[in-house]
Amino acid sequence: MQTNIAKFGNHEAQKNLTQIENSVDEIYRLSEYLSLNSDMRAFIERRDYKSASEKVKNVTHLLQNIKNNILLKDYIHSYCIIANDGSAYWSECAYDDFFIDWFEKYALKGNSSKEYLGFTGNYAFPSRTSNFVHLNLISCIFNINNVNNRVPTAIGQVIINLDLDTLMEGIVTENSIFSQIAIFDERDNMIYFSGGERTKFLQEVKQLKTNFEKSENGYYFTDVVNNCNWKIVSFLSNQHVNKIMDIPFVIPAIIIIIVALLLIFIFIFPRLINVSKQIIKLDQAIGTVANGDLDISVSLIGERELANISDGFNHMVVKTKQYMKDALDNLEAKQKVSFELLLTKINPHFIYNTLNSVIYLARKNRNQDVIKLTSAFICLLQDSIHLEENSLFEHIETELEVINQYIIIQKYRYMDQFLFNCTFDRELERALIPKNILQPLIENSILHGICPKGSSGLIELAVTRENNYIKIVITDNGIGMEQEKADQLLSRNNLDESCAAHSKIRPIGIGNVAEKLHFTYGTDYRFTITSNPNLGTAVTIIMPIR
Repeated sequence: MQTNIAKFGNHEAQKNLTQIENSVDEIYRLSEYLSLNSDMRAFIERRDYKSASEKVKNVTHLLQNIKNNILLKDYIHSYCIIANDGSAYWSECAYDDFFIDWFEKYALKGNSSKEYLGFTGNYAFPSRTSNFVHLNLISCIFNINNVNNRVPTAIGQVIINLDLDTLMEGIVTENSIFSQIAIFDERDNMIYFSGGERTKFLQEVKQLKTNFEKSENGYYFTDVVNNCNWKIVSFLSNQHVNKIMDIPFVIPAIIIIIVALLLIFIFIFPRLINVSKQIIKLDQAIGTVANGDLDISVSLIGERELANISDGFNHMVVKTKQYMKDALDNLEAKQKVSFELLLTKINPHFIYNTLNSVIYLARKNRNQDVIKLTSAFICLLQDSIHLEENSLFEHIETELEVINQYIIIQKYRYMDQFLFNCTFDRELERALIPKNILQPLIENSILHGICPKGSSGLIELAVTRENNYIKIVITDNGIGMEQEKADQLLSRNNLDESCAAHSKIRPIGIGNVAEKLHFTYGTDYRFTITSNPNLGTAVTIIMPIR
């Protein structure tokens, strides 16, 4: 229907446009005729009248000659001839200067007609009848040139006055499909309006962007008069739409649509409702799986395709559940093996140095020291290869005993270079901690804190309880480091590299400890290092009690 409205409305708007363009062309042809009329030019250029009566006679003859030789349309209200000396001869009353004085004062806003060419804006002019009904006029001003000179010069002007109401009366009457018709000049000033709510119409026109637009109240058609750049806007209200609708076509179309909707409602709609319910059920199951719950199955009833979808979904969930279980089992096994490998890792430099110390003591015939050192070393080896069911954890009491054996070995290696002091809460003797996390940290204190110092130092180990957590603090008064470097040691990407960069002897180190804590407790632990240059370093571990 909208296509039909656009097609028919554009056709009628084009008829209006053609009539207005034809009228404007007639005005232009009339202006050309008057400009080329020899009697007109002769009258304007003549100055040697013998008497006033002779001039009146010539004026009357000129005006009558123009009326006899041109067919004036009823929308041409009047015309006026103006000489360069300011003399004006109006066709309604050739012997009175009333028109030109009024025209320049009111229509041209006090300006001279010589400053205008082409169409003026519209203005109201008193009627020729005695009741003084105001007329809506617009004037076209053009020059009368002297064609004898090489360069044409204006010798006068002609003003043709158009009655817009009369011009548009036939168009509005014949084109009754449009509720409102308006004409705008090239400066977008409204020069004609057929009637109605002017303010609302102007507001709607300002929002138009195309030649055909639909609004809430109807349809707007816009055209441009090519020969004078006027714009014609025609409005077709919703009340007038029925006048151009193709009723014989619309009624069968409506009947067909109603019958089709009834058939859809009777035969297809129930099946659509059932499919929709099954899809919602499947969507809820997908949401449950997305939240991590794989203990779910769905059964879709109805169409064969729905049953296939539900079977495929259930099979996918079972396979996904099994895949995740296998993946987690493999990951757990891999992590356990990796963790056990960390436990069995012994620094080869430490073994080498310990055996050298044994040889040295044997050569000195210090048999008791050899026995003591060898016993401590065997204890460390037994602890490293002790991988039973609970080998990931060790009692604090046992772990501290291993530390004592490690200190015995290191005191033979670094004689008189450090003292070691250990304190712990006896209530924590049977508490479990990850195996072999203390020895690497004490090794760091000896190798990277005390030894580079050049004098004797002190290493302290304290194990205390804070609510449901174990707090382990290892401090030394060694050379220390910048806090920024201490923070870098805890970066999981640089742990081993940072430790190795500080010594030719590569300890198992901080990276080993961090991996064990992360594997065991996830995020429920704290591992911090605080240090100051020349003052020492403190390593703190806080972890849950097991």
